[in-house]
Amino acid sequence: MEIKNLGIISWLITRASKDKPFQSESLDALAEVMHVKKVLKKSKFDRYYKTRTLCGGLSFLDRVFFDAKYFEMLLPDEVLVVGAHEFTHLNRRHGLQKFVRLILPAIIIGALVGILAFFNFELIDFLPFLDSLGKYGPVWLQARFQFS
Repeated sequence: MEIKNLGIISWLITRASKDKPFQSESLDALAEVMHVKKVLKKSKFDRYYKTRTLCGGLSFLDRVFFDAKYFEMLLPDEVLVVGAHEFTHLNRRHGLQKFVRLILPAIIIGALVGILAFFNFELIDFLPFLDSLGKYGPVWLQARFQFS
């Protein structure tokens, strides 16, 4: 299958990290038995990836990633075991829970600090990292927000 048939997120994954998508009938059969097919991508070419990370398996969004070197060392039954483990994460929505616990609070705090800095620099002037910018650092930041 060609790259042009992939979705936007899949295209970004393959371009940014140079991950290689692959098809696996045995993993698809296991996904059917574990009732994970409703969570996985509809496109069979877009479900599983071989990546260059140093993890055995990783489930993210509606895809499963395998370390390429690790994947080549595994026997077919062992691939199914790793796949079953990752399918359990997908079934229990651990990726969404992790997003809510880790990413969402950071986005909210970043947005609040950005709003405070935009409307009134004095409200964030007490932050310790601004002192490390030296005598003129906070003044420069304040001037930057006032004249932009």
